[in-house]
Amino acid sequence: MAPPAVVRLSASLEAAALGRGRCEIPVLQGLSVEACFRLVQLLGAYATHADTTTPQKIAQADALSVSWNVSSVAAEILDTWPRGFFKLLDQLSKASGATGSLSRVFRGFYKALYGAFLEKEFHFLRKAFEEYLTEHWTGALGGRNRRLPDDVLAQAAWIPAKLAADEMGVSLRQLQLLFNEHELGLRERTTVSGRTFRVVRRSDVEQLKRTFAKKQPLEQVAIRLGLTTTRLAGLLPYLIDSRVTPARPGTPWIIPASWVQEWENFASGLRTVPRRNHTAVEDVLRFRAWSNKQVAGLLAAARSGHVAVMGRSPSPGLAGVLICSKSLKQWERALPQLHRADVSIPRAAVLLKVKQQVAYHLVRRELLHTQLIRGARRNERRVTSEALLSFSDNYVFGREIAKCLRRSPRRTARLLDELGIRPCAGPGVDQGRQLLYRRDDRLRGLMLSGTEESDGFVLRTSSANTRKSHDL
Repeated sequence: MAPPAVVRLSASLEAAALGRGRCEIPVLQGLSVEACFRLVQLLGAYATHADTTTPQKIAQADALSVSWNVSSVAAEILDTWPRGFFKLLDQLSKASGATGSLSRVFRGFYKALYGAFLEKEFHFLRKAFEEYLTEHWTGALGGRNRRLPDDVLAQAAWIPAKLAADEMGVSLRQLQLLFNEHELGLRERTTVSGRTFRVVRRSDVEQLKRTFAKKQPLEQVAIRLGLTTTRLAGLLPYLIDSRVTPARPGTPWIIPASWVQEWENFASGLRTVPRRNHTAVEDVLRFRAWSNKQVAGLLAAARSGHVAVMGRSPSPGLAGVLICSKSLKQWERALPQLHRADVSIPRAAVLLKVKQQVAYHLVRRELLHTQLIRGARRNERRVTSEALLSFSDNYVFGREIAKCLRRSPRRTARLLDELGIRPCAGPGVDQGRQLLYRRDDRLRGLMLSGTEESDGFVLRTSSANTRKSHDL
């Protein structure tokens, strides 16, 4: 007994041939007999011979054993339309093993849809294919594909990364950061030639667009609060609360309007008073060498009442808030020191008895280690006493070796070269201005022998002596 789907297909073909009204398979309603046969052959051939280069050219197609298999599979697809059709498309996609291009993934089937089956009566077939693409396709869909209507790309579940970035108003790098934070679905593939294509889930893009619409950019908030964008960007990491989304590295701040309104209300709610015995926040920003964290702490303390706020000056926003000078001094005395026991690079050059150019060269080579100190108005690299001591313990200038051996620097350099002791920095090595050697047992022994022969000259050869020789 034939399967139910085959029976319904046979009845539908009979109805189409005799001009009867209703088909057993609704998707065939209104098609001519010829169109039905063409559709059955297309679907059945690709469902049973997808692994061949020309699925529609079937050997011995008139044999019952062959035609039965083709027609019965096509009947199942048509009887469960469009679910069966979508299953066929999944099968074709997996069989091809290709990605990205519609013509490579669906091969001849895709060309047939928009070529041999371009007639108006097969519109439903192409429409179902396009519905499949909008839900499942993650490859490239661009304006250059003129076979697909514009609404396919407009409704696609996955859209090109460049289009998503343009719609959200962010860069491709910022889009990647959103994906890294698990706020955006993104898929990436690389072609054989090395080209990379990325698509983004449309629903995530729409959700983020709605989120961004409720927030304000940094530039607009800075104007409302009377601060520069640079200053506000530095303060925000210390002023945020659970309602403010912090900016990721390289992405713009998007700040809730309610949070901005709260700070605006704080500043505008103060009465205007004379500035005697009071200090404006703008003066703290201009003349105090405070870090952004310390300035943010002052603003938070002023808003919470831990620092006495006397009123406001005519200056706009937070810059015009006036703080009692006595209360400000007490707050300032409680601040931690900005720098530890460290020195600037020019001062380190004095302690090492070299020119500033040499000291900066050592820093660039990372032979003399520094720490980056972030200040309110600028950043600065500082050299700690530990770094200076470590440098003296591990390195020695050629001039010091020459003085120990009582030779000229040039003769000393030739002697060391003959002994196989090579400099790690200096002329002929890295364009440095002074020869620098790494202290090792061999060099220490050579210098020690020179010290014992010298007339009262004591060379620092140990960590203990090194530390005694520097007044840091």
